Amino acid sequence: MHAKFIEPILLERCSALPESDAILIELKLDGFRAIAFKTGGKAHLRSRNDGEIVALDAEGRPSFNTLQN
Repeated sequence: MHAKFIEPILLERCSALPESDAILIELKLDGFRAIAFKTGGKAHLRSRNDGEIVALDAEGRPSFNTLQN
């Protein structure tokens, strides 16, 4: 069995999310890419390759400005 190419789904603006068990919806959050790990009882953050740090505003929405500050 060989893997086949799957055409990517392009971004599309809509007023409501589609409802279907055949559709997986993933939110895109703006933030800094980072990886967090714990060693010796201390938490560490490393940036650039993995994960993403996101700051939320008072209404619970991702806010890049809040993250920068």
